[in-house]
Amino acid sequence: MTLTLPSRTVSRERRPLEMGSPGVREPKLDSLSPAWLGILSIVAIVVVAAGASQGTAAGIVALVGVVAMLYLASHPVVLTLMAVAVVPVTSGLARGLPVPGVRLSESLVVFAAFVVILVQGKRLPGPRWTSVDKFALAYCFGALIFGVVDLALHQVTVAGDDLQTMLGPIQFFLIYRTMAAGLVTHRSRILAIRLILLMSIPVSAIAIAQQFLGQPVTNVLVSMTGTTVFNTPGFEPVFRATSVFPIWHALAGYILVVILLSAGLLLTRDREVLPVWGHFVVLVTGSFALLFSLTTTVIVGAVIGILIMGAMTGRLARVLTWCVVLGGGAVLLFYPLIASRIASQAIATADTPGDGTSFLPQTLQYRFGVWTDQYFPALNGSWLTGYGPAEPPGIDWHHTESGFITILLRGGLMYLILTAILITLVALHARNRLATARSTSEGGLAAAIFALAVVFPIINLVFPYVTASGLPQPLWMLWGILAASEVRKFRPASAEVKW
Repeated sequence: MTLTLPSRTVSRERRPLEMGSPGVREPKLDSLSPAWLGILSIVAIVVVAAGASQGTAAGIVALVGVVAMLYLASHPVVLTLMAVAVVPVTSGLARGLPVPGVRLSESLVVFAAFVVILVQGKRLPGPRWTSVDKFALAYCFGALIFGVVDLALHQVTVAGDDLQTMLGPIQFFLIYRTMAAGLVTHRSRILAIRLILLMSIPVSAIAIAQQFLGQPVTNVLVSMTGTTVFNTPGFEPVFRATSVFPIWHALAGYILVVILLSAGLLLTRDREVLPVWGHFVVLVTGSFALLFSLTTTVIVGAVIGILIMGAMTGRLARVLTWCVVLGGGAVLLFYPLIASRIASQAIATADTPGDGTSFLPQTLQYRFGVWTDQYFPALNGSWLTGYGPAEPPGIDWHHTESGFITILLRGGLMYLILTAILITLVALHARNRLATARSTSEGGLAAAIFALAVVFPIINLVFPYVTASGLPQPLWMLWGILAASEVRKFRPASAEVKW
């Protein structure tokens, strides 16, 4: 597949060239306006004084934190790249680690958005708003709007967890616009993609260590994430890796984004982000982590996504061959683990009391039971706008086990339709960007985003990946990075991209 951009000899229209290209001046970002410098200085004095009142050590920590804050506020691109590196891998950590009462990933998202969008907004205006931006804004604030309406309709008192549920999706829009505005140069976007891939290696390594070293590693991870899945009734006895996330599904969702991104870049023959051996390390460690999570739906989604990208780049036959060879090798190498997972699906439990003779795995049997016996009846009379952030009465199993059910609860069919429109627009936009890509890295990114959009509804059938930690953070980052590449002034006379 060869895509050739029109030259100036074909059209006299001036086309944009991204910032960072020869002859284009980049905005001066290493300084703050006097007004913002004054405001942040006052905040810094208050923070240091408050820390000093708690003791010398607290005062020193506060001073170091303030210095770092002021530095990052005057270097928004550095701050954006820090968010890229830190937010996805810390999204599963428990609230209060390391700062009491605060979730690290959410705090960094809010601070980065405050600096990039508000403080540096005039210097970093970001790309023009498109239909994707508008529907992304509607989706992320939809949980709040529908939540307020539903709480009023059902006369339910707002609890602390309900407020977090309503406000939670807003962080995804902040991630998206921060990436779109903060990554103003091609080089910064390459660094961002590279960081997403490289930061996955330690996450995957921890999952591998958890699988082979067992309980000692798991005990440390439980203290970091606060997860209770290893002692919750109803989960099958087969051990599944979670790494730095509270549940194996979150690990699988995170690794899915990484694997499809790396595979997309390989299929477009990109060498800017990582060399071939770098992608090999990312894909091998990620594949092991995904396998050890034993999350069948995401594994199938990863295969479907790779095949889709193979078809889009004209390499379907080669991709299919590699999938068969590597998939067969994985089955032979880890047959005991896979067999134990399959066998566990036929075991009746207290929550799935069937005799194991159903053609459906016991986890799917249980999900169908939860949906039909609990959540569908709870939605009666509330299908249009949902029930809101509060849990409906009559629910015994406090997990929806489906992204679709989660969306229906939070905003009903209206919110579900809004979500479907957003994902469709993202897929169409990514397909168009693949067809007009100016670089192999942009093409690989667009291919990965399209594949993720296609498999998104598939994996959300049996787990709420749409709202859980792990998948949404890097996914919205990729959307923002692709949007950031549209901030341009002039386009080169001609360019040719070969997949």
